[in-house]
Amino acid sequence: MAESNNQPQPDLSVTVDISGSSTSLPNQVSTSDPRDISYLSDERRTEYLNVCVPLYQASMNGDWEKARLIIDQHEGIVRAAITRNWETTLHIAVAAKHTKFVKNLLTKMERDDLELRNQSNNTALCFAAASGIKEIAKMMVDMNPDLPLIQGNEGLIPLHTAAMFGHRDMVMYLCSHTNFKSLSEVQLVDLFHVIISADIYDVALRMLESDKVLATSRNRALETGLHLLARKPSVIGHRKHLNIFQRPTRLLFDAASSGNVEFLVILIRSYPDLIWKVDGKNRSLFHVAALNRHESIFNIIYELGAIKDLIASYREKVTKNTLLHLVASLPSHDRLHIVSGAALQMQREILWFKAVKKIVPRSYIKSKNSEGKVAQDLFTNGHNDLRKEGEKWMKDTATSCMLVATLIATVVFAAAFTVPGGNNEEIGLPILQNRKWFNIFILSDAVALCSSSTSIVIFLSILTSRYAEDDFLVSLPSRLMLGLLSLFVSIIAMVIAFCATLFLIYDRRFAWNLALIISLASITAFSFALLHVQLWFDTLRSAYWSKFLFQHHKHRLH
Repeated sequence: MAESNNQPQPDLSVTVDISGSSTSLPNQVSTSDPRDISYLSDERRTEYLNVCVPLYQASMNGDWEKARLIIDQHEGIVRAAITRNWETTLHIAVAAKHTKFVKNLLTKMERDDLELRNQSNNTALCFAAASGIKEIAKMMVDMNPDLPLIQGNEGLIPLHTAAMFGHRDMVMYLCSHTNFKSLSEVQLVDLFHVIISADIYDVALRMLESDKVLATSRNRALETGLHLLARKPSVIGHRKHLNIFQRPTRLLFDAASSGNVEFLVILIRSYPDLIWKVDGKNRSLFHVAALNRHESIFNIIYELGAIKDLIASYREKVTKNTLLHLVASLPSHDRLHIVSGAALQMQREILWFKAVKKIVPRSYIKSKNSEGKVAQDLFTNGHNDLRKEGEKWMKDTATSCMLVATLIATVVFAAAFTVPGGNNEEIGLPILQNRKWFNIFILSDAVALCSSSTSIVIFLSILTSRYAEDDFLVSLPSRLMLGLLSLFVSIIAMVIAFCATLFLIYDRRFAWNLALIISLASITAFSFALLHVQLWFDTLRSAYWSKFLFQHHKHRLH
């Protein structure tokens, strides 16, 4: 029985040792591989069912006592493949994340047993790297320090696997136990890129500090690490992170296209001349940002003073499209649907068109492109289907809500003439008029009637609207917002009137019944609010807050 190596607690800080000694990677299973796959043969089928299957189940369930009995009775079973994919007991226990089970199992294994691989060429440490359980990985590496360099499926070392799954703690631990000098250039670059993709930037920066060649090294897709950063919004916070990289021009438009404003600002601060750069179609970064509807990047143009007018005058070389022509076309599907509902999407598109219209030269408003089209005509034709979808969405929403408002108005109107407790036959006044809850009933019933009637009028105005382009800007969103608000008020008031009636006529001896009924009635109002609150806030934001969409609120470049 092998004993675990009692090595000191490893330094969990990331120490990328690229200058370490070179060792060869054990890519293939050794000819002296002690793995036993004989249990998988047809001749030992019965033994497989009686030994391997129970051991597999014990490993999956973390039942060490059951597993220990099997291991003690069958010598060498810890080196045997107990699944059709050649996983050993250690593979299964690690995959199931049973830390105590693994700790006990390692006392039954030799150092070399930890190097056994399954049919996909993965060691148990590869499984631990994928699971993210650092304690399990530490026990295994303490027992066999060579494990971090043994490649698994597709030639990936455990560190690469941990980064692919985004396990930060596991990456930091394995980094301190991996000899980077033993990796090929391709493996090192791929590892560097996958760590960037996993947002583990401190490790990536330490790798760069040890080997600055990684800054310009390209992966199989011919991309550098900075290309990956340019497509990841909100990941860079300091200019010093860019100092290691070179050739920023080609990254400018990747950042503008993906909306990575933080990265772009740092890039421009480091290289101010980039604001003048154009791509192969003679488009500036603001043209690209407008085309992809990234207002956070486009708003930087307001900080440029007179330079803004010069950049806004750029045209595409071949198509002769101006900046206004670019926003006259529909954006990509994912950018169009950043707001919900076709009507609100149409409203956002109109905002973009009007904002760009204010900054382009006045002569460009009626300017034609190479196809002889004016930007306004291009916008109207290109957004005609969206306008029709917005009209249908708005009418369907208004029709459904108006139906509910009509039902509420009918109910509360009738309730006003059939007051709870009835009327005094002699004087014709309500019998319970002096009760506090009666006054609450009358007030809430009146509020419900007025608000539901208001809601009906508002939704009727939506149905009879002209649905011109400008109607989508403020008029229609405002009506929808007010209609939903008044409908919600009418529902709340109706529920309050119902509850007040119960307090007036119900026997107080059955208070728990009363509480149950009131609770169920209240669910109606709150369910409406819960289901429509997002739509209401989207409408409010589109109708009023969106007017501040194209204003720079802070100086990013200076």
